Amino acid sequence: MEQLQGEKLKTYVSALADEIGPRPAGHPEEAQARAYLCEQLKAGGIMDIEEFTFPTIDTWGYAMIIPALLVVAGGLIASVGWIGTIIGGLMTLFGLYHLWQATIGRIQYQLLYPLYPKQPAGGMVLARIPAAQEAKHRVVLIGHTDSNKHRLSFSPLFKRGLQVSSSFMLLAAGFLLIAILLNIQVLMGLFTLAVAFSTAVLIVDEFGGFVDGANDNASAVACTLGIGKQAAQQPFQHVEVWLAFTGSEEVGHMGLNAVLNKYASELRDAWFIDFELVGSGRIAYVKRHSGLTYFRPYYPDADSVALASETTRMHPELKVTGENVVILEEVATLRRRGLRGICLVGLDDTGWLKHWHRYSDNSTNIEASALQQAAQFAWSMIEILDRRKS
Repeated sequence: MEQLQGEKLKTYVSALADEIGPRPAGHPEEAQARAYLCEQLKAGGIMDIEEFTFPTIDTWGYAMIIPALLVVAGGLIASVGWIGTIIGGLMTLFGLYHLWQATIGRIQYQLLYPLYPKQPAGGMVLARIPAAQEAKHRVVLIGHTDSNKHRLSFSPLFKRGLQVSSSFMLLAAGFLLIAILLNIQVLMGLFTLAVAFSTAVLIVDEFGGFVDGANDNASAVACTLGIGKQAAQQPFQHVEVWLAFTGSEEVGHMGLNAVLNKYASELRDAWFIDFELVGSGRIAYVKRHSGLTYFRPYYPDADSVALASETTRMHPELKVTGENVVILEEVATLRRRGLRGICLVGLDDTGWLKHWHRYSDNSTNIEASALQQAAQFAWSMIEILDRRKS
């Protein structure tokens, strides 16, 4: 299958990461990526293409730092009389709610979201490839086009404490609210200081530049595009394939939500396969997603896990395994909506995503073998569905 060869897939990664470069959500470079994808789809004979556009924030910093500052301000105001206690308590509760929404990937549902600065060029591309005969199944392949920043918190030194620090911030904000309600001044000061420290860390984290996003997530786009082109040449008999090149994933899964909002009924029984950082390391499917804190793990549905397990048994040569991974991605949104969803990832020897939100996320660190392994595994999953009678 020519379109699933690693070197072929690597050319798509290079076009996005090298020729276009960093693709912050809503910036012109992300729009350039969509234009490139539309050209490639048409060149591959795929004409059923739809483009969504929407304004979007370009970093999750707004959704984390502004609520954290509200919590700190609430803690300070609460120490000034009974009126200050009421106002400070409400501010702390309001900030805590927004922090919680951010840490579970629901940024666009924050009440403050309409006030955050927006970039105009947000959007995504959706393409469809019909089955050769009656379509009995629908598979949606997901790869997001946007890239994130180089973040200190994801460095080799600090990444193991990522869940600890995120959980610490939420706990400190929660305990601050309790201290305000009980009017315990010493604890109010202590927890206000703790949240202020976490806020400072978040601010420092924003100073990094946007990365090329070769692995996160041009690798996913490449696999999705390659499978789409192969399916256009060699259609599945009973599987209709949708290609969802989602935008603004790094800032709240905006592109995926746009598709689900429009096609909720058509996608109710669909099978979703999400690719994340599959351009390097050993390929695995995620059995348990930790999220960014210890408070809200999520899991793929049982049907998708069974399908992935069956694929590993039928194709042991691909050497794909099921793993528990520290990650927050679009399967979280799918599962909240009651939809099927499973994620394919590339992991290093320690089980961590490779080059995640680092300047090292460039095309020189992309492995053709990993791309091919991920694309062929997903193709094999679809083949198994294609053989099922219902």
